[in-house]
Amino acid sequence: MDHILDSISFGAIVAVRDRLLDQQAGGRKIFRLESGDPSFSVPSHVQNAIEGALRTGQTHYTASTGIKPLRDAILAKVRRDNNLPIEHADQIIVTNGGMHALYLTFKSLLDEGDEVIIPDPMWTEIAENIRLGGGVVVRCPLDPARDMAYTADAIERHITPRTAAIFLNSPQNPTGAVMSREDLQKIVDLAVRHDLRIVSDEAYEHVIFDGHQHVSIGSLPGAEDRTISLYSMSKSYAMSGLRIGYLVARDEALLERVKKLLRCSTNGVNSIAQHGAVAALTGPQDVTRAMAL
Repeated sequence: MDHILDSISFGAIVAVRDRLLDQQAGGRKIFRLESGDPSFSVPSHVQNAIEGALRTGQTHYTASTGIKPLRDAILAKVRRDNNLPIEHADQIIVTNGGMHALYLTFKSLLDEGDEVIIPDPMWTEIAENIRLGGGVVVRCPLDPARDMAYTADAIERHITPRTAAIFLNSPQNPTGAVMSREDLQKIVDLAVRHDLRIVSDEAYEHVIFDGHQHVSIGSLPGAEDRTISLYSMSKSYAMSGLRIGYLVARDEALLERVKKLLRCSTNGVNSIAQHGAVAALTGPQDVTRAMAL
């Protein structure tokens, strides 16, 4: 009997990474260029917070949606830096990295056969998580002649009666394209006209060069109640192995589904890593700029 997981790939990047790590463990010098894993160390104040949490016994079950100090720190951050109109910390869920946030989102958002439009090329695991959620991937090709822009006009050509959501990733993996406020607003207006959800993966929000500015689509007029915004501590704070991410949404029904799925899958996130994430978000932010120099 066929199972949905039989159609899911391991992903070329993961296969390459596993081979490189095996060779590295065997003593071979490896230069890793295969994935978005900063080569910097975790900031010292984050290390100290993790060590302190371990020494003081913060190693037990936590609230499944994340410890209160972390959700409060995230609330302050997304209001201040992302301009998201989030009302309270209960609209934030801490996840086991950004990948887990994607899985929870699509599994909670989609009904069987729902279509999600994504840019192409796109990081492989986006499509796989949509399929795991029962959805159908609809690829919107990016045009090199137009700087790989992901535009509302191009997206609209792929909308059908089964379209449930538009996925976007800015700054984009793998192209590096950063979407302008104007282009993002056009996508919001498109989503409003067709009553679509927006899933915004902002894992690379601090990897910005050449004077570009990151704009969170959930901050724009019309996007407030239809956007699920996803973030990661991996790229911004070199915490990739500590597996901390978070999702932000105002849709209470969706959040309730996510909470149930979280409880039945991981039942929470590593406790001491969460304390490290509090320190990362509330401590000095120069690390996010230094890594992008």
